[in-house]
Amino acid sequence: MRRGAERDDDFRAAQARHFAAADAGHFEWQVAGPGFAAHERALLAPVAAAFASPYLEVGCGEGANFVHVGGDVEPNGANPLVAVQGRLVQAERGLRTSRRAALEAYLAAQPLTDVRLEMQQALPLRRLVLHHRFGLPRLGRVSAVTRALDLLERAAAAALPAGRWSYFVFSARRAGAV
Repeated sequence: MRRGAERDDDFRAAQARHFAAADAGHFEWQVAGPGFAAHERALLAPVAAAFASPYLEVGCGEGANFVHVGGDVEPNGANPLVAVQGRLVQAERGLRTSRRAALEAYLAAQPLTDVRLEMQQALPLRRLVLHHRFGLPRLGRVSAVTRALDLLERAAAAALPAGRWSYFVFSARRAGAV
């Protein structure tokens, strides 16, 4: 067997193991959960509008963000809720090492230009309160609850330093692309 073919086989095996352990309930909650999925789509709408195909989404887990962008968003391991999620959910263990400096170094080594960073969602409490496994997702159907979550999340945005916000949204162009 050729060396390249061995790498392809190893990659395919690793992907098969990863997706065999994917959390279908989590994916469904992210793409269709009341009081949550629409909020995720709104968060990603400005990013999705700027995308041209092809694009890369890093840290997509089960791939729910691809659904929201028509097809973002890397979690910040320095955020308190993201850190807790990384400890509680086995499939999310890698979140703890997702840090700004590591992502910037990775992107700096790529053939990219116009690399920009935007921080999103200070403290996404709805991720906890409406979570399909740890929270009460049916509360997402109650408009008073979603309004209260909106107010609490806005207050958190005013109080939490941007470097601790939940998500990094990097955008860039491939070098040489128009």
